[in-house]
Amino acid sequence: MKRDVVTLIMQDHREFERLFEMLQTGEGDRELYFQQLAGLLAAHSRAEEAEVYPMLAKTGAQDEAKHSREEHAEADALVAKLKKMKADAPEFEQTMAMLIEGVQHHIQEEESEALPSLRAGLSEDQLAKLGEAFALRRGAELEHGPRARQVGGSEMTRDKLYEKAKEHNISGRSQMTKEELQEAVKAVS
Repeated sequence: MKRDVVTLIMQDHREFERLFEMLQTGEGDRELYFQQLAGLLAAHSRAEEAEVYPMLAKTGAQDEAKHSREEHAEADALVAKLKKMKADAPEFEQTMAMLIEGVQHHIQEEESEALPSLRAGLSEDQLAKLGEAFALRRGAELEHGPRARQVGGSEMTRDKLYEKAKEHNISGRSQMTKEELQEAVKAVS
């Protein structure tokens, strides 16, 4: 079954909202939730910028595409700032609140303006092809990890993931790859 780009983008938006809730409640491993959020935000943004916004501009919504890129840059700057802070620092809370507010605003605008413009301006087949391109680019971005210009090295190292796995007493952790550790830690958090 083909999924169109609007559906895929909205699925990511719901995941952002879930992670925001986890970060705001303070339950679970906040550092891990933040790392997940930072990685997904970067991958999602880069995929939109590379694949979606050029098509959005072709539908006549150049201003929306430009504005969305600016909001991505603002989010990138806040994530980079958060990366330099401890998750329990008061500044972290304030900066995280700014990030959440900004991304929620971006989601609202995108879902009420940009995504309807895409639906109106593209055929179902074009939306499906764009969805495939978005998913491929997003996956490649997630696999590669953030670039230095995006979030200042937001990716957790294998050693940090190993320590998290040790805290959760995950068996077999010494034999796991970084990706396996990430999945194991995510499953218990």
